[in-house]
Amino acid sequence: MARWAGGVAAQCLATAGLSNAGRIGVASGPGRRTGTINLLAAVSVALTDAALLEAVSIGTQARTAAVMDCAYAGGLATGTGTDCIALACPAEGEPAPFAGLHTPVGEALGAAVYDAVKSGVREWIDGRA
Repeated sequence: MARWAGGVAAQCLATAGLSNAGRIGVASGPGRRTGTINLLAAVSVALTDAALLEAVSIGTQARTAAVMDCAYAGGLATGTGTDCIALACPAEGEPAPFAGLHTPVGEALGAAVYDAVKSGVREWIDGRA
């Protein structure tokens, strides 16, 4: 999925399997199950280290919102026990100092991640119906 905001482009490719789904702060119990949400996201502008950290937080929020909005496990799941996020940005250029919710980076990235995860989760759920 690709999204744009304020001259910033963001893209996200996501895998979405929820057989390993859980809720933050709740013990998952014994045994291992397969299924995970993996995000590969990229933004079109360089980011400072602090902005990279903020951007990962935005990706995490967007992933969680998408999972919860799909109402899997009664809307209680917030992700899986093995989720992973990889974020890329250019190494060249003046880095954006921030990437929070109220910045073009955060807006574009959050929307791209949300769309990719929601689409993947819906497809995963529909494939089991």
